[in-house]
Amino acid sequence: NNEERTLAEKVRDYLETRGARVSLMTPEEHDDKMAVILGLSHFIAVVAADTLISSNKVAQPTALGGITYKVLLTLVESVISENPELYASIQMNLPGVAEIEALFQEKVAAWAEMVRKKDRGAFIRQMKTLKSRLEKDNPEFGKAYENMYRLAEGL
Repeated sequence: NNEERTLAEKVRDYLETRGARVSLMTPEEHDDKMAVILGLSHFIAVVAADTLISSNKVAQPTALGGITYKVLLTLVESVISENPELYASIQMNLPGVAEIEALFQEKVAAWAEMVRKKDRGAFIRQMKTLKSRLEKDNPEFGKAYENMYRLAEGL
């Protein structure tokens, strides 16, 4: 309603004058975005940690380890080092998390099947499709690898 919007705009203005970045949205929009931003990214980190540990192949980044692995391991360690109660609450209580994680599991199975079948053509086509979509949606897409290197430099 208008009263809530006016109050939200006042709070946004107050916070922005102090250096904060604020996005106004409904609670439903917030939860929908957080299911991906927090739910999916934390889920990926926890599952990656479990996979690395279960495989006995966790390796600290070395001269052999690439930047991608260093960034992945940093994500894994940053999530696993936090409060498991908080992360469990996010996973169990944030609306939409179960659905986005189910979709993720479907995609993992599809990609794993391409690898298992050694279907190089399908893998390349699908990767090109994803690249095209991401380029269309994000004008900064071409800088992604460079950005990852910059992130890793700070680690």
